[in-house]
Amino acid sequence: METAALTDSLKPWIESLSMTRLDPASILLAAGGILCCFFGYRTIRFFLDVSGFIAIGLAAALVAGYFTEGNLAVVGIALVAGGITGGIIAHLAYRLGVVVFGGGMSALVAWYWARMVFDETNYGIALVLVMALSGAAASFLLERYAVSLITAAIGAWFAMRGILLLLEAMGVTPARPDTGPALQDLSTELLAWLALTGMGFLFQLVTGRRKKTSGQ
Repeated sequence: METAALTDSLKPWIESLSMTRLDPASILLAAGGILCCFFGYRTIRFFLDVSGFIAIGLAAALVAGYFTEGNLAVVGIALVAGGITGGIIAHLAYRLGVVVFGGGMSALVAWYWARMVFDETNYGIALVLVMALSGAAASFLLERYAVSLITAAIGAWFAMRGILLLLEAMGVTPARPDTGPALQDLSTELLAWLALTGMGFLFQLVTGRRKKTSGQ
């Protein structure tokens, strides 16, 4: 009897779920975010290389097509040559990007904090410079931790947004603020993002240590 009652209570929700059209972009957003959050350190070089290949390759192909009036052979050669060059540049610029990102994020946080604490602009500028240099140095010396934290934070945000969009499509978390205030509240989303970021960061550190211990 209890099983039948449970089935009857879940039947309307299951029927509504079967009629739901899930947005492929939301699924890709959630899946990509989870991959970046939990496996960011292992995959970031690959994604950077692919991004460099695509960006520079397409740019080279467009330029070649413009000057050769769409010659497919030249466009193809330019695409491959530009893509390989872009991949190499992105691969070599990995450490530089980590340092710049760490310094920039530290400077941004320091700037917002200085505006609330210091009345004089000179103190705020000095704090921003010190924090930018400190963040850049920390990112360079603690590259693994910095990349793991950065990818966990970025991946957690995209994963959370994708999951919320999927839940809205299922009718679990309606998009209207008056019907779903709990999950629409900024503090709730912030806590969810911080929790998922922490989980992804710890997972990357634990799996990295296991890999070193096993000698792989």
